[in-house]
Amino acid sequence: MKTVHILGAGLGGLVAAINLARAGYDVLVIESAKGIGGIRGFHPSLHVTPMDLDFVNAYTGLDIAGNVKKLDQPLRVGLWEDEYLFGKNRLPMKTPLYGVERGTKETSMDYFLYSRAKALGVKFLFSTFIKKAGDLPPGSIIATGLHPEMYKDLEIPHRKIEGFSFCVQADKENEKDIHVCMGDFATDYYYSVAFNGLYYGLLFQRNPMEYKCLVELEKMLSSKAEKVHKWVPFTCCGPTKSFRQPQLFRKGKIMGGSMAGVGDPVLCFGIHGALLSGQTAALAVMDPQKARQEFSLLTHYYRRAWIIAQISNQVPTKTRRRVYRFVRYRVPGLLARYGYYLHPFTDMVDKGIPGYWKGYFSPYIVPHEKEKKRAALFDKALEAIARLCPGKNAAEELEALKKRYITQNAKHLETI
Repeated sequence: MKTVHILGAGLGGLVAAINLARAGYDVLVIESAKGIGGIRGFHPSLHVTPMDLDFVNAYTGLDIAGNVKKLDQPLRVGLWEDEYLFGKNRLPMKTPLYGVERGTKETSMDYFLYSRAKALGVKFLFSTFIKKAGDLPPGSIIATGLHPEMYKDLEIPHRKIEGFSFCVQADKENEKDIHVCMGDFATDYYYSVAFNGLYYGLLFQRNPMEYKCLVELEKMLSSKAEKVHKWVPFTCCGPTKSFRQPQLFRKGKIMGGSMAGVGDPVLCFGIHGALLSGQTAALAVMDPQKARQEFSLLTHYYRRAWIIAQISNQVPTKTRRRVYRFVRYRVPGLLARYGYYLHPFTDMVDKGIPGYWKGYFSPYIVPHEKEKKRAALFDKALEAIARLCPGKNAAEELEALKKRYITQNAKHLETI
């Protein structure tokens, strides 16, 4: 069996290595750093993401349940001067969130995947920097994450990402909630979360960031009696600049992880897509045509979300604030009464995470009365169908049928 070279020991590269090793390939993972753990200064890190855990496990062939944490603490969302609390007897938390740790600790996803790969005989070559993709054999997998070198060499349109982060030991005060806020300090957002004994905060935007952005954020956090920590600046990049992303193949190489453009273009959720794309990259080595089909299905809704992201990025933060204040204070109750009219818009945003088709905005939009009645009729029909399934548990069959309807992607899932 031939040797497959994988450049990058991140999530996508490690998942690809595991699945290729299972298929009998000799795998060599090349990493520029001294070990696993991702970009120094950016990791260790904690990531909050919506996740279809059952689908990720089934598609990648890995049981990652022990290395993701379902976050049950309240979600505190700040929009300029206002705050909203979801969960814990407040506003309902309709989208489950999961926490994933990146880094070198035994509780991190990197360590789990690295251990599995080593057990399968995958070879690793650390502290080896390869600047040009042409130095690798044809059919190699490029999964170098957010590093800029390969984007430039392969001429993949990319956008610079700048920001500040901190990671310290957590205490009970840090663990009380997940904090997300948007304001004039950045075109993207800031979030902080604590689990696995760590407390992590990240401020970023997909534009050059000045130090005054951090100063404005610190003022806001201080006004809410939140402790300000020592920040570490970082610079990286992501392939969200072009409508032509995502791409599985590029100049005779296979793209994996962030290199494939499988991050959410709206809110930059990247963990879900990175894990799935590792399996797709491995399949591209064994069956390129089938891999191309599966990759197309996983990223089917990406470009719709990309359009919304581009429109949003062109709107100055001060204009966003004016629109928010108008809706919040001049016409209170507007979203509650007519929010269902936003469903086509939120549906475009929702499914930007590759392979996650449940939506993370739409569950908060009040459905139209006709849609409620239609959903009730479907429930009755599904119950009747479930009762007619011989030899199967009616409740389980009903739940399976409901899931197919709700995701509206039954054909995609069946094909995959």
